Amino acid sequence: MSLGVDAYGRPVAYDMATPSHLLVAGQTRSGKSVLMQSLLAQLAAVPGVVLAGSDPSGILLAPVAEAGRYGGRIALGTEDAASHLDAFAWLDRVFRDRQRLLVRQGRDKIDVDDPATPLVVFVAEEYLSLTQLVAATDAASSPRGRDAARLKALVLSLSAQALKCGIRMIVSVQRSDAEFLGGPARSNLATRILLRSEPEASRMVFPDLSDGDRDWIARALPGCGLVEAPGLPRQRFRGYDYPYAAYRDRVRYCASVRGATRGPEGGA
Repeated sequence: MSLGVDAYGRPVAYDMATPSHLLVAGQTRSGKSVLMQSLLAQLAAVPGVVLAGSDPSGILLAPVAEAGRYGGRIALGTEDAASHLDAFAWLDRVFRDRQRLLVRQGRDKIDVDDPATPLVVFVAEEYLSLTQLVAATDAASSPRGRDAARLKALVLSLSAQALKCGIRMIVSVQRSDAEFLGGPARSNLATRILLRSEPEASRMVFPDLSDGDRDWIARALPGCGLVEAPGLPRQRFRGYDYPYAAYRDRVRYCASVRGATRGPEGGA
């Protein structure tokens, strides 16, 4: 798929087979939502890809959930924090089932183009907002902090181990914090897209960011940013202008032509 175009108007190609999860960071009105819509519209058109995720906003993943033919668990909105934990737990079960499959078959990884074990793309939209939602729910429960600890453990485990099992996470945040980008998550969220951000937030994503790029990203136009991935040197790019209505229609159309998709757990 294409992330956008570079400074010369050439497509910036990205292969979801790349052994890396994706981090998309940018402040409000940086063009992050439009970029996510472009990525999901392209993934919806790939036969067999399973789309799943957690979306506290209830907007980004709503068309995928409404289409009902992408095979994955999706949690929307802020009314039920437990549903988001269930979505991550579903992904963890898929991962563990595939891990056991690898052991039985004597393999070390799952190829993402294997129709028996389709590529699973899990979108964690506004992940830090989700952690705040879970923390607020935890404050009224006993024992306190249980769900927040469970969520953190699931994300750290999946980011560290799920790549070899044909699973990719796309984690979207307005601002990356040190705790989230520490340890295993830092090395496994190796594909990083940074849109307009304050200098401190920029350094969380790219610690070695030059003064010139730091100043540029602080005043970047919506949709313009920096991208770095395994095999893709850091570069400036501009994402495609992909309005929500076009994204919604694309997801619906792709769902209508692909037929019902059976998810990794055997459910439609």
